[in-house]
Amino acid sequence: YILDWGLARAVDAKGIAITEPCAIKAAGTPGYMAPEQISSDLGIEVGIKSDIYALGALLYTILALKSPAADLDKEEVLQKTITGTFAMPSETAPAERVVPASLEAVVKRAMAPDPADRYDSVRSLWTEITAFSSGFATVAEQASLLKRLFLFAWRNALWVTVGLLGAALVLTLTLLWMA
Repeated sequence: YILDWGLARAVDAKGIAITEPCAIKAAGTPGYMAPEQISSDLGIEVGIKSDIYALGALLYTILALKSPAADLDKEEVLQKTITGTFAMPSETAPAERVVPASLEAVVKRAMAPDPADRYDSVRSLWTEITAFSSGFATVAEQASLLKRLFLFAWRNALWVTVGLLGAALVLTLTLLWMA
């Protein structure tokens, strides 16, 4: 379960809310809220793609070990959310942390400022993460043929090694026979 404490409210003994969810008119945690949740001026309806944005921000946090909003004041966070100009996880992660470019591309797509550029469903976001964890290229990274071949060889290292050794053996025997 994921809980956004930016939506939390203090309640009295009878369970009646006595505070607003947060200081801004939108409800949620800055850095995890989609642009359409921050500003109704954008004319974009809040929906499943807003949740996909939040999941992208959560993946960002996992990769960088800090929130997209870390070290920024509230106004800066809101502006970067609307414009989509957060630093990438690899830029904010600790120096010793390796952030895979594949997952960074997934974050970038999930946190796109325009909902039309985000994943269509949570399943498609999940499929991307599963592809990465299974050794496949993600759609978001638009991997080259060379990278896809490398990943294929990595996933099938035993068979690729056997094939290469077999080809080397055949080549060696052919050269010895011809000599």
